Amino acid sequence: METQTKRKFKAGTVFFLSLAVFAQEISFNFYDSQVPPLLAKYIGSASIIGFIMGIDNLIGLFLEPIVGNLSDNTKTKIGKRIPYLLIGIPLSAIAFSLIPFETSLLSLMIIILTYITTMLAFKAPAESLVPDFIVPEHRSKANALIKSMTAFSIIIAALLSEFLVDDFLHISFLIPAIIMIICLIIVLTTVKEKDSLRVQMELKEEESGEQKESPQDKVSFLKSFGAIFQRENRHILFLLISVFLMAVSWSSVRSLLTLYGVNALGMTEGDAGGMSLYAGIVFILLVFVIAYFSEKVNRLLFFRIGFVIFIIGFALGFAIRTEFGTILSTCIIAVGYGFIGANAIVILWNHEPNQKATGTYTGIYYIFFYGAYTVGGFIVGGLVDLTGWNYMFIDAGIFVTIGFIFAMLIKPPKQVEKATDQ
Repeated sequence: METQTKRKFKAGTVFFLSLAVFAQEISFNFYDSQVPPLLAKYIGSASIIGFIMGIDNLIGLFLEPIVGNLSDNTKTKIGKRIPYLLIGIPLSAIAFSLIPFETSLLSLMIIILTYITTMLAFKAPAESLVPDFIVPEHRSKANALIKSMTAFSIIIAALLSEFLVDDFLHISFLIPAIIMIICLIIVLTTVKEKDSLRVQMELKEEESGEQKESPQDKVSFLKSFGAIFQRENRHILFLLISVFLMAVSWSSVRSLLTLYGVNALGMTEGDAGGMSLYAGIVFILLVFVIAYFSEKVNRLLFFRIGFVIFIIGFALGFAIRTEFGTILSTCIIAVGYGFIGANAIVILWNHEPNQKATGTYTGIYYIFFYGAYTVGGFIVGGLVDLTGWNYMFIDAGIFVTIGFIFAMLIKPPKQVEKATDQ
């Protein structure tokens, strides 16, 4: 452990790795903001719109673990993960740029499904590059830097909504698509998987004769998934359940916030979509600090604190139903997500039963995360249909409150209670 903690944090490496994730987030955050109003041209129910906004996550529920597992077992000259980026990013960028050219609900759905499927084809491999390159004690900082890039994409999406959507809808969708291609080019020229810690470890094992790969050595998704239900891994299961419930609340607010601004606050679609700008700025300013102190103090403690902050944010959003109150509440919620998002998947990476199955366990994480996104908008949208838009923050806050209970049930093994081991 002493030699581990002396290893330096390579911020430059993490930045280039983060561009692979940013390529997905730059389009997806804008998608969450501006596709609901496009659907609202054809559909009047918040519940149905929420359900459609969750279809992408239903696909992710099945596709992410499959692709993550495939990337664990992929061997090419350019690496395990890069081939998925090379195919997925260009295809999803093209599909995304075509969304505003829809002429009917059918054409809109076809374009959306094409975008989502191709985007998800590179998400798990992109995120799996982080534990491939970064040692465990620096993964919270690395994940925080990536989350900062995600928040930066939220800011860009908000600015596009604020200044372009109302007058230049087609251009506003084209800009993220172009940025995706630029990110891919940078990643391909800077990230060499042969230099990753994972590849170096495998080479050493092969040279020492410890590793002779056979069909039995391939990572099994079913065995990996089954392992989280074993008694000794129950802390992982509780972690995933709490993340699921948090993501139900988080995803529903993200997908319904623009409609909330229009229906509850009387704002235009562009102005309502721009409300997330401030939350993105707050997230960027704080998430790296949160990750730094998480590693110094205790990741699990900070993970739990995130739920408390989430709950406060939802309560405030309900209590102050104005544009300012909504912006303030979303900023607080973003801080809570910083506490959770900087630590959740890192805890999973560091505690996964099979350290050679990072892509697979990243995919399992997204089964729960995308499962929440699949049902979140639909369930909360249904509650909004019953209670009205004024109660949206209460409707969404129910689930993160239950998630806090599961977060309190997580009891990591004694040997990983210290922050340096988490």
